[in-house]
This record gives sequence, structure tokens and C-alpha cells, in this order.
Amino acid sequence: MAFSTPYPMNALSNFSPQGATLKRVRMSVALLATLVVTLISRAAAAQDEVVMRAAEQLLRADTSLRRIWPGFWSTGPVVALGPFKGGTLVVHGDGKALGLASSPWQGSSPSVFRGRVSTNATPGPSAAFDLFAEVGGRAMVSVQAFGTLAPFRDHSELVPWTHDSGATLVATAIHESFHLHQWSHFEPLPGQPFWSANTQPTQPYRSWLDSSWVRDALSAERASLKTALDQSSCNSLMDIVKQYDEQREDRLRRMPPPFKQYEDAHERAEGIANWIGYIGLQYAAPNMLRDAEAVVAHDLHYPYLDSGGTAYRGWDAYALYHLYVVGAAKLAMLYRCGPKDWTTRIEKGEDLEHVLVRR
Repeated sequence: MAFSTPYPMNALSNFSPQGATLKRVRMSVALLATLVVTLISRAAAAQDEVVMRAAEQLLRADTSLRRIWPGFWSTGPVVALGPFKGGTLVVHGDGKALGLASSPWQGSSPSVFRGRVSTNATPGPSAAFDLFAEVGGRAMVSVQAFGTLAPFRDHSELVPWTHDSGATLVATAIHESFHLHQWSHFEPLPGQPFWSANTQPTQPYRSWLDSSWVRDALSAERASLKTALDQSSCNSLMDIVKQYDEQREDRLRRMPPPFKQYEDAHERAEGIANWIGYIGLQYAAPNMLRDAEAVVAHDLHYPYLDSGGTAYRGWDAYALYHLYVVGAAKLAMLYRCGPKDWTTRIEKGEDLEHVLVRR
């Protein structure tokens, strides 16, 4: 009896192990590609949720945010958040005026619209925001969720709220929005051509920060400010602030005069915005940040500031971050113990320390 097979003999004769291996490779590649697409889709959906939640938090905190600083946020949020479904969420009271859809994004607040932003920002962590993006010809702050985590990576193990990219997005949006307020309301410090410190070079700090006595002095100044924040009464707080003022003046007498201008300008520009971002997040997402002052106190004792600045890419960044932190601490103290006219005095061109110490 002849042997029979359900397969044609020529098919069997054409079979090769190499062909089977190639087929398995192709199937594996296809499965891997499907997995990658699925993961990307899920990541995009999660990112969309983060952005939408940030928009809703800004809107819920609208009334509270108007109390942060006189005139700030007076017209409500004018912020573009993204990425969102290939575009951007625009948080604004009148999307139609910006040329956006006449109805808000599906199921969202009447002030949240989907649109596209014209921006010169370079993609990546170093350009997570753009102060002068445009939507429908209207300038507004644009903040991208991807990248806004980068400045806070060193915080992530120490401050829980930085694990939440939505909270970071909210804090960054408020921080950068306050810079626009500074552009339109702040007068320059005496002897400065501009309200901010952008015209002041950071280069001179490099050589001075190589000196251990300078780093030790800066560390001691931050420690004094932290001790001041720990005080329960304004009288005790101010006693320690005056000691800090003497410490700082002693250091600055041993350094070239431009350093004081540089420090005062950055504290006034970035230190204030740093505090505004924290206190704004406390209002917008209290589940993520319950006590802005406690975060500032933590920042004053942040380890890498006493370890050579290497975790923040060198001395220039060390100097800047020191001023972000110190400026925010002075704002926290003014919030608690400042004179009635302290915001006006700062807008008119006084530096933070002058307003704080000479109340």
C-alpha cells in the first residue's frame, strides 16, 4: 500500500529550517510592533488625562489664584497645555474669540478648548514652556507636559507631589504666567535696564563659586532663612532675618558690586515666580501640595545645594537655583509678615530683602 500525505510532496521538498525561522522572526516583529503601538497609545491616553486634569484644576482654583498677587490672573487663565490628542488644550474664557471651536472640548468646562499653538519653543526638557506662544493671535503661556518634569527630577525622591506630572504642569503654568504679569507690571530695580535679570551674565559666578568660603557662606545664609521660616511669631522671624541680612552683606562686601544686583534681580524675577507656582499649586491641587511654605523650607535644605552643584549641571545652575530658593523664602516671609504695601513696593522697583528687612 502506497504511503500518502495530505501535503503535496513539492511543498515538503521546499521546506527549510531557514524559512521557518524567517517566518517566526516576521511574526515576532509584527507582535512587537503591535505592542509598541499599544503602549504608545496608552501613554498618549494617560498624557491626555494628565493635561485635562491640569486644566480642570486651574479652572477650579480660578478665584483663589486671583488672590495670589494684586492684578495677577485677573481675567482668569490664559494658558495652553499640551500635548493633547495631537494638539493643545487652551484654557481661556472665550475660545471663540481665539478662533477655536465654538463649543468646548467634549465634556469639559466651558473654558477648555482644543486648538493648536504657534510657538518657537524647541521640543525637549529644556523648552517645556513658551511665554509668548500664540493662539488665534493672542499671546499666552504654553506649557508642555513632556519635559516639565525635568527641572524637578532631583526633587522626585524627596517631594511627593513631583511624582505627579499633572501637578508639575499646573505649578509650571502658574509660575510662567506670573512672568507675563511681571513683564507688564514690574518696574526695573535701580540701575537695571529691565525688570528681570536676563541682561545679567552668569559667567562671573563660576570662578567665585569655586571658592569654598562662598559656598559655605551661601549655605549658612539658606540655613538662617530656614530657621526664620520655622519661627511661629513675626518678631522672632524678623530677628533671624536681620541676622541673615548681616551674613549676606558681609559676604557681598568681599565680592564685586555687580553680584548684589545679579542676586537681587534673580530673586525678584525667579524667586517670586517660584513661590507663586508653589502657592498656586497649593490652591489648585491641595491633595498634592498642602503647604507651600514647607516645600520652600525643604528647598532651602536641599542636599545638592551643599554638594557642589553637580546634580544641577554646574555652578551657574547652582547659583540660579540658590536664588530661586532664597527668593521664594523671602516671599513666603512677606506673605506671613510683610507690610501692607509690600507687593506695590516690589512692583515699583524695590528688591525683596529691602522690603522685608526695612518694613
